[in-house]
Amino acid sequence: MAKARVLIVSLVVFTFILLLASSFQAQVHANPDEYYVVVEYGSGELSRVTPAGTVTLIASGLSGPLHVAIDSSGNYVVTEDSSNRLSRVTPSGTITTIVSGLNGPNGIAIDTSGNYIVADQNGNKLFRVTPGGIVTLITGSDLSGPQGVVVDGSGNYIVVEDNTQLSRVTPGGTVTFIANVYSGPGVAIDNSGNYVVTEQSCNQLSRVTPGGAVTLITGSDLSRPTGVAFRGEPPARPPVGGIVMPTNKLEILAPYLALAGLIAAVSAVVVVKRRRT
Repeated sequence: MAKARVLIVSLVVFTFILLLASSFQAQVHANPDEYYVVVEYGSGELSRVTPAGTVTLIASGLSGPLHVAIDSSGNYVVTEDSSNRLSRVTPSGTITTIVSGLNGPNGIAIDTSGNYIVADQNGNKLFRVTPGGIVTLITGSDLSGPQGVVVDGSGNYIVVEDNTQLSRVTPGGTVTFIANVYSGPGVAIDNSGNYVVTEQSCNQLSRVTPGGAVTLITGSDLSRPTGVAFRGEPPARPPVGGIVMPTNKLEILAPYLALAGLIAAVSAVVVVKRRRT
């Protein structure tokens, strides 16, 4: 009889642990601060897209928006092809001009100094634009109609070219091939170091690994997407001692696992005392 009681108590404890683990794992995955920001050339809109594919509007009324980057204040910096200008959009949707009179600005990225790196598709060049609107040349060779650009953690420029190639450009100007993409032209980097690419002709958003593997994120609810930026929480700390589960999940579950262990210990003591009496 005592063994049966111990078995029942053990089953209850393990069920409790499993329910807690599944509940908190779902909460960790539903992170509201992680999303993609996409410009839509066809509608002149700036939209927010979650990793699950849900789309919401940020701003409208842009003039041929092509690409977008996120600055340190959380604003969105957008290149507008039809008006040849670089604009700033606040999270609430207010639009202001940074610089006008550009010659078909296309891709946009922000370096560690807060400058805007702009791809000049017609001249096969990359430019640096300060927040005050001063324009200087970075490089002008070995690219074929650069469109999208983003700066990686090593200071390299990841560029989408109009020949549907994704390339890496070092600060010294060396260009290397990463992958073929379907009619780019936007590119961003997520917390895992993957490249997120807009595929305008097929209204898709895709993910490309540094090794060149391509997978689909979403293929609906977008109108000719051209630019994309990624906003998300900082990368999780590296696993310790070979543990693969992200540290934040272990931190969440730890007190509940301890409580479950305490309940199991108390239950065992009670069963032993009853058996002796």
